[in-house]
Amino acid sequence: MLGDIGVFPDSSRYYHEADTFTESYLYFAPHAGEYHCGRDYEVARDHLDVCQLMLIDEGELCVEYDGARRPAGKGTLVLLDCRKPHRYAAASDELRMRWFHFRGAGSEAYTNLITQTRGFVFPVDPAGNIAAGVSEILSAARQPHVNAHLLSARIHALLALLTLLPQHTHRSELEQMIDRSVAYIETHFGDADLSNESLAQMSALSSCYFIRQFKAVRGMTPHQYIQHVRIRNARQLLSTTSRSVESIAELCGFSNASHFIMVFKRMTGMTPLRFRLMWK
Repeated sequence: MLGDIGVFPDSSRYYHEADTFTESYLYFAPHAGEYHCGRDYEVARDHLDVCQLMLIDEGELCVEYDGARRPAGKGTLVLLDCRKPHRYAAASDELRMRWFHFRGAGSEAYTNLITQTRGFVFPVDPAGNIAAGVSEILSAARQPHVNAHLLSARIHALLALLTLLPQHTHRSELEQMIDRSVAYIETHFGDADLSNESLAQMSALSSCYFIRQFKAVRGMTPHQYIQHVRIRNARQLLSTTSRSVESIAELCGFSNASHFIMVFKRMTGMTPLRFRLMWK
């Protein structure tokens, strides 16, 4: 792979095979590298079953992803879900970057959570915890035998740090509209009439368009989000109060106790009464 166009000979790439336990339960980095590239360097893919993180140490990379094009200069971090089409190319004569692919349960969801709220290109403090986390992961990748458990913890910790970065300073009008709908659901989940249609009407959009855009921003339909909020609050009431199942069903916006029990069991794998007994 180091024979790729634009990758200079002083570059390094590391490969590690995951064992069955690691592949099933941990975060892991199958590929990592420290690249020194020229202006000819370019990568374009339709799909790769990993996520990727790149830290630009020198020069500039141009990144196309999720319908947008962004420059990534020195001190910038790039985060991609490579299952989506993407392209990146050197935009300077000298480009140095550290990168790794990562996989594991939740890696795709974690990456999309971060990119949806913070973008896929953002600056990081070169002396801060995020840059230090990348250095630790690359240092581990250089070793012939990697401690999979420690590496998994480092990747997870790095993703957690990324969620603490400031969110977009600018939210599109559509994103702000979805945010308002989410806030309304959080405070009006007990309204039995709350629905895709009522939310769409408040947003002055057609139901089909509203549902499609809500899912694109939030990763689930409005109805799914309503049910998620209702069940979350039902769990709180079941574990902290002695209210009856019928009362909790009504408070959480369900039309009747039978419907509440059915939805609760589908989403949690147990009945409300069993959940209450478990947390007594």
